[in-house]
Amino acid sequence: MRHTGIRNRFLAAGIAPLSLAFALTGCSDSSDNNPPANANLPQADNPMVEGPVTGGGGDDCCVVTFSGFPVDLTQPGLDYEPGTPFYTFLNFDMADVGYTETEYFFSGTANSYVSTDEFGSDGRWSVQTADAAEYKSRMVVLRPIDAADFNGTVVVEWFNVTGGIDAAPDMLQMHTELIREGYAWVGVSAQAVGIEGGGAFSLPLKQVDPTRYGGLQHPGDSFSYDIFSQGAGSAQPGRPRPAGRVTGRTYDRGRTIPVRGPTGHLLQCCPPDHRPV
Repeated sequence: MRHTGIRNRFLAAGIAPLSLAFALTGCSDSSDNNPPANANLPQADNPMVEGPVTGGGGDDCCVVTFSGFPVDLTQPGLDYEPGTPFYTFLNFDMADVGYTETEYFFSGTANSYVSTDEFGSDGRWSVQTADAAEYKSRMVVLRPIDAADFNGTVVVEWFNVTGGIDAAPDMLQMHTELIREGYAWVGVSAQAVGIEGGGAFSLPLKQVDPTRYGGLQHPGDSFSYDIFSQGAGSAQPGRPRPAGRVTGRTYDRGRTIPVRGPTGHLLQCCPPDHRPV
């Protein structure tokens, strides 16, 4: 039985909801047995999308060290299933509610930004691009198995890393409504901590499963805004669509839904061509 993520209670006390959800146009396949194959989709130069991701769960998977003691993430109470996407959410079989879970890697060149003026208290800042760096990150996609259940909107969440691990606090709060109403959801690993590690409680992807995630690369959080923007933008029309496809149905572009966190600054400061909507 496929359970999503690891048990949320594992990090519940350390997670604060600091993220932004974007409602984007998206589409869904009718079954996880027929996922969108990136080899058959037009690829933009930036980012490149790979997946669905499979593999991992080798001998180097799932055991991390805390205070000198090994911790097996597959043990009862944590319940991580090797070879599946690693993040914290609720622990249940998505198929029981008519949803399926897939994971994709996306890579390219991201920009960092610097202010061209003093930071004002209204949060509306003028910036310009600074450095550029290569990156490779991942996104997790939850979508209805039956295309007819999809409502045409994809909610994209910036994984929160306050607890030293990719977590989805907004999906945790909204999942009943999103699933009931047929939304698709995408979680994006935008920050370095979730991939490379850092902080007092650190469970980065590359440490948890080096076989599956060892090829990921994050140049630093100054590039996180553009990494998130590119990941979210890959769900838009005319781009490779990790959220899938629905034939014979079209949808207008959705709204941008501001929640708390770093991506609020993205909406207010960064050039329009670097925003996902």
